[in-house]
Amino acid sequence: MWIVFDLCVEGADGCEGLAIDSTLDHPDAMWVYSQGNWTHSTFATGDPFVYVQLQEYGNVVEEIDSDSLVVRFGFVKNMPTVINSDLEISFGLPENDVVSLKIYDIQGRVIRQILKNKTLNAGYHSFSWSLFDASGEHVPSGIYFIELKALRSGQREVKKLLVVR
Repeated sequence: MWIVFDLCVEGADGCEGLAIDSTLDHPDAMWVYSQGNWTHSTFATGDPFVYVQLQEYGNVVEEIDSDSLVVRFGFVKNMPTVINSDLEISFGLPENDVVSLKIYDIQGRVIRQILKNKTLNAGYHSFSWSLFDASGEHVPSGIYFIELKALRSGQREVKKLLVVR
C-alpha cells in the first residue's frame, strides 16, 4: 500500500521531498518523490526509513475536524507487563478532566503519585515513571498497579505490572 503526500511547494528551492527506503531483501524497491517527480533507485545497504523534509507548508489534501476524532479514556499504549527500567505511561482523555495517576504496591499502599488532581485537557498525555518510590528509593522487584482516575467523569482504569530487578 502506498501513501502519497502532496508535497508541491511553489517557489521552494528543491528541498521538499519524500524518500521511502527499501529493505536489504528488496534493494530495488526504493522510490523517491522530489520536485514533483517519483524516481526509482537501487542501492545495496541501509535500514528502512521514511524521511520527509519541507521548507514550507505543503497543500492541504484533506482537513479533518479535530472534534470528530474519538479519544477514549484509558491507557493507550500496550505497556509492558514486565519492566526493569523507565516506564512510559500514556493515556487518553475524551474531555478536560482532573486526573490522578498513582502507583500501588501489592499490599495496596501508594508508593508514588505521578499526578495529583492535575487538570489536563482532552487528548493524549504521556508521563514517565523511573521505578522510584516517593522517598526516591528504587522499588524492589514485585507486582505493582498503576491507577488512572478522571475525577470529574468518575472513570478509572488499573494496569498490573511486574518489576524485575
